[in-house]
Amino acid sequence: MDSLGGWLGLWLVLSLVPATIAVRKGYSFWGFFILGVVALPVALVVSLVLQSKSSSVGVGSLVRVVNTVRLKDGGKIPARYASKVHAVDVIDGHVTVEVDAPDGSRRWIARSNVEPA
Repeated sequence: MDSLGGWLGLWLVLSLVPATIAVRKGYSFWGFFILGVVALPVALVVSLVLQSKSSSVGVGSLVRVVNTVRLKDGGKIPARYASKVHAVDVIDGHVTVEVDAPDGSRRWIARSNVEPA
């Protein structure tokens, strides 16, 4: 890589590493990508040492809905409803949990809407 453009391209690609690590832990992809462009070593270290946002709620744990959650199909999960967590995932940069809805179906809701029961 003799050109400045080649080094810049490599730097941009390497900036994807801390961004990808961060988003898997529930943090902002773009925030860590920009931090990686500005200060790649710092972004990498910070993304590696950050705790996952989903660490306190795991598969099999019992959670309680904090506020009523309105579902896209018009249904809702009422506040204080308790359910077992079936799965935890990051969807569009947000930590989500799969819980049982009152009608018996499984629904994905934002992790910020539940707390350990």
